[in-house]
Parts: sequence; C-alpha cells; structure tokens
Amino acid sequence: MYLDQQKIVTELSRWKQTMRDFSLPTWDELPSIPLYMDQVVIFLGYRLEPHLEDKPLSASTINNYVRTRMMPPPVKKKYFRLHLAYLIMICTLRDGLSMHSIQRMLPLGISEASFRDIYNEYVSQYRNVSLTFMEQLSPLIGDPEMDVPNYQREQDIDSLIATTASVAILSKLLTDQLIALRHSETEPEQTKD
Repeated sequence: MYLDQQKIVTELSRWKQTMRDFSLPTWDELPSIPLYMDQVVIFLGYRLEPHLEDKPLSASTINNYVRTRMMPPPVKKKYFRLHLAYLIMICTLRDGLSMHSIQRMLPLGISEASFRDIYNEYVSQYRNVSLTFMEQLSPLIGDPEMDVPNYQREQDIDSLIATTASVAILSKLLTDQLIALRHSETEPEQTKD
C-alpha cells in the first residue's frame, strides 16, 4: 500500500533535512585518543546514523573487516584515527558497492598521512555530492503547502524513483570500472602461455 502523496512529501522533507545536517567527520574531527572496540561501535553508531539504520555495526563486523584485510588490525586492541577513517569509508561505501570493490578501493600498507589525504578527499566529495543530490528533491518537495495535484506528485515521485535507481546502478558500474582500470595499471601483466 502506498503512502498518500502528502505523507511522502513530508517524509522526504524530513529525510532531506536529516541528510543536509549530516556530515562525515574530517580526519581532525576524529578522536585523537585510541578507542576500544565498544567505544568504536558507539562512536560510529552516533556519527554514521543514516548509514547504519538498516545495517548496524557490531564488533564482529569490525573483526571481520580486519580478518579479511579490508582495514589494518588494531594496535593492542585499540583503534586509532586511521582505523576509524577506514571504518567510516567502509560503512558508507557498503550501501552501494560490493565488499570486493571496497577492498580494492581502499589501499592497505600506505602511510597514515597518505590515507588521511584519501579520507579527507572522500569526506569532501561525499559532502559535495550529498548537497547536490539533496537539491534534486527540491522540485518534488517544494513547499509542502503548495497546491500540486496528487497525480502530478505521483508522476514526480515515480520519475525520481527511476532517476535515483538509474544513478545508483550507473554509479556502481562506473565505480567498479574505474577501480578495475586503476588496478590493471598497478598489477603485473599476465603472460599468455
């Protein structure tokens, strides 16, 4: 059963405001002291709320990311800024990319300074794209009190669903292609027998 159009507009307005208020922490905004696992789960649960609503982060999930070498292991059971940055990127990227793609995208074994630059660029791009994306809702939401016929809003919602689904699919395909191309440059060429 579909919500009526006014409820959809109200919920989208609320979601848009949530996303406008949301931002990923920069490197310097991450805790400067090491955290234990339970503190990491609480910190990320708070800072990544929109991304963790459907897939909560748990200690076993973090341990799995370490075990599968998606991120560096903790140091004496403590997690530093580097670990938090990896986890933030993984948790936000997992909404749209496969774990294999994320693993190929996030480099291991580089200096903390290099990863800090990668992370801060990601945070900046995330914010820019998020703001641009939220503006796509403006024509649909507009002024909730505006007198727009229900059939027009329904068409607009259907159009937005098709558009956002297409953007998600094409973005994933392009991201996977770019990751594959980047890795084909760094991997040694296979000789044919």
